[in-house]
Amino acid sequence: MKKYILSFIIIFFAYAKGYSFDLKTHLWIAQQVLNDVVKNKAISINNKTYKLNDKVLSALITNPSHFRMGTLGIDVFPDPIVGQITAHPGLKGGWKTDDWIQHVLNSASTPPEIAFAYGYACHASMDIFAHTYVNAYSGDIFQLSDEIAVERRHFALEKYIGNHIPALTSENGQVITDYASLVSSPAGFLSKTFILNNAVQREYRESGSYHLVAMNGVYRIVNELDRANQNAISTLSTSYLNLLKEEGRLLLELDKKVGLTAQAGLQLKLTKEALDLKTEANKVLLEKIRLEKELFDKGLEAQKNLENIILQKHKIISDGNALVFNLENEAINKKADITKLATDISLLPLTVSQEITKEISKLVPGLPYPCPTWDKPLKMCNSSTLVKQLIKETIKVTNPAIDQLKKQKNKLIDEIANIEKTVAKTKTDVISVTNDIAQKTEELNNLKNNLALSEANQLKYKLEKEALDKETELSQAAYNKAQEIYENAKKEESDVRGRLENFVDQFINVAKDLIERYNLVHLILENWRKDIEKASVEYIYAGEKFSKDILSKNGNGFSHYVDWYKCWSPVFVSVPSQIPQTTCTIENYYQKLNTEIDKILEKLGPLQYLLNPTKIIKEKVEKEAKQAIEYASIKISNHIFGKETTDFFLMISGREEVTTAKLIEIFKEDGSGKNLLTFQDITVIIHKEMGITDSQTMIDPEKFSSLFNAIQLSKLSVLNGRSLNKLHSDYLGGKKTAYGKTLYPDLDNSNFTILNKAVNSIDGSCQWMHTSTPLYRHSGVDQKWPTDRNYGYAHCSDNSYGFRLWVDEHSREKIFNIIFKGPLTPELHTFASYNNDNKRFTPCIDNPFPSTMNSNCKVLEKSPDCDESSLQKFFRKLFD
Repeated sequence: MKKYILSFIIIFFAYAKGYSFDLKTHLWIAQQVLNDVVKNKAISINNKTYKLNDKVLSALITNPSHFRMGTLGIDVFPDPIVGQITAHPGLKGGWKTDDWIQHVLNSASTPPEIAFAYGYACHASMDIFAHTYVNAYSGDIFQLSDEIAVERRHFALEKYIGNHIPALTSENGQVITDYASLVSSPAGFLSKTFILNNAVQREYRESGSYHLVAMNGVYRIVNELDRANQNAISTLSTSYLNLLKEEGRLLLELDKKVGLTAQAGLQLKLTKEALDLKTEANKVLLEKIRLEKELFDKGLEAQKNLENIILQKHKIISDGNALVFNLENEAINKKADITKLATDISLLPLTVSQEITKEISKLVPGLPYPCPTWDKPLKMCNSSTLVKQLIKETIKVTNPAIDQLKKQKNKLIDEIANIEKTVAKTKTDVISVTNDIAQKTEELNNLKNNLALSEANQLKYKLEKEALDKETELSQAAYNKAQEIYENAKKEESDVRGRLENFVDQFINVAKDLIERYNLVHLILENWRKDIEKASVEYIYAGEKFSKDILSKNGNGFSHYVDWYKCWSPVFVSVPSQIPQTTCTIENYYQKLNTEIDKILEKLGPLQYLLNPTKIIKEKVEKEAKQAIEYASIKISNHIFGKETTDFFLMISGREEVTTAKLIEIFKEDGSGKNLLTFQDITVIIHKEMGITDSQTMIDPEKFSSLFNAIQLSKLSVLNGRSLNKLHSDYLGGKKTAYGKTLYPDLDNSNFTILNKAVNSIDGSCQWMHTSTPLYRHSGVDQKWPTDRNYGYAHCSDNSYGFRLWVDEHSREKIFNIIFKGPLTPELHTFASYNNDNKRFTPCIDNPFPSTMNSNCKVLEKSPDCDESSLQKFFRKLFD
């Protein structure tokens, strides 16, 4: 039954509630909001400006195309069908329209996302007044479970409004004709918000949107597989850490063994060096002993030679002294002879001279003559003295005897001189020899000392050698022991190294290989997940392209979903061999996963504790993943190529243009069986409400209340709580509200909207109150009212709910009725008044928006405000 209803809805979707304002009208309203924001950097309401949250303001100014796309959002995303059967009507027991709006707002974080999210909220704001208007004329909300007359009216009137919307102008007054160029979607954000999001899956299941359930199901199982794989990696990593600890312990043990080996090697080297030093020292000592012995022997020989030399020197001294003694005696004798001869010589001339002098003196008188000297310059000498001297000299020369004596004397003198020379020389020689003896004696003493020292050195070296021999013996023993220790250390090191290598081969390398394979599985899953995310993004882009085709009247957009199916559906169904590869290439992740997991199971080896986690992954792949893939292959294919979908797109591409005549024709008759109003010429009525005249062929937004109010509420929907409270304060001061001190939470948030907890379903009417006014009937009453006309929220059971500008009576009177223009359908009310039942909730100047409930949330049978006097109104409010 559910499938039948969904099929029926899809077949007539082109005429449906989705386009209560068509896409073009939504863009037109969105541009009015943007123009206000760009111009004022705020929102203007009745000539007063209100600040936006800084993030929201920046997002709208810098991302206008995303904002505009958001205002089409519910009609386009996640695809043109699903939005119409979920967010538009809200689901019984599930999310309502405001839940979807808040979901999108809460999901947005970047400027493009925030811009889209507030555009999404604006779409609902536009539809609140659009649906209220269209439902009133159509006679019911769009619902194809029993008839299509209402739906034909919906489509015709909505399209007619779109045909008469004023030209679209930018903030600088430039006319824009290329509507398709005005929109772009934050596709990644939308795919994560509408498709790859677990929170929305219940809504899709309940609405029959199984293709999205299937797409998310594959994504979910891929994520679960990756989590299971990550758990296995985590388990393996923990084990690997323990293995690394054991490896570290073995490495530490090996390091110790290597250290001990190195230490033993060093000790061996040191003992070898010590032994070599001792051996070398022994050689040096032996050489010293040899040299010392050689030196000692030479010293003994030199001692003998010196002693012989000294003996010879003593004999020379003895002989020299004897010679000196003999020569000195001979010299003495010769000197005595010389003395005697000298006496004789001296005596002989004196006697002769005396005789001669005596005789001459007798003959030669003494005459004085000057003979000066330095000290006696006036000295005078006697000539007789001179004569005597001359005689003496003459006698000396001429006396032969004297000459003979002199010769003898001179000979003796010469002999004595020779003797003295010989004595002097001999004495000199004796002295020299004596000195030589002293020197040689000193040399001999030194030599003896050296010999004694050498002898002592020989003894010392002998003792040293004995000690060195013992030390060498000990060094050899130490070396032998060090060599033994070194060999043992090398063996122990080799044993530990072998254990380490075996451990690394058996455990570490296996674990590394498994980690690499698990990481490969993760990579496969990661690539699969990324492809799913890309496919989901492309699904959103297909919706964007669809909306651009509709805006540009360039096709029906179906081809974009066919292209998506060809290129991207294999990501979900894992059957690339059945899909043409001309546009894209998709890997068979399912097959690759199975292959890699089988390889892991083969490689587990000693790490069998990983068997169970790996089997869990294997079972998930073979069961859950396979089921998800099979489910997706059916549901996605059915959605894209099912008759309902193809009919929907064909009808969009072929839907007829709504002319005035066509509109009149549709509203002339009632084929619904619901007792709808019929109109001879509906344009006479709606033109008055829209401000269309013979000279004014386009809608006047200032006169067409529904369009004006749609703009106003769209502006309010982008404001934060603080600015809405300022709006309340501007009109009512600090007056306490039904919701406390302030009407809204006094916060400056970037995810707040006035519609939160205020709008149940935008398919209905009068969503500002819990129960809408009854729809007009040709006769009788609206049979669905009030039970099935609840499109807003009551506040009595939960004071956080309700459209606050309406629920708070002071705000309703002083703000709601001022900033929103009413009545919405004054001409329709006048026309329908021939049926008294249609006058139960009559709008008027004082009460342009009649209420269906009192302050206690009790449904009223009628709204008497317009018929009561002021006093009656006062008492009714007092006792209400």
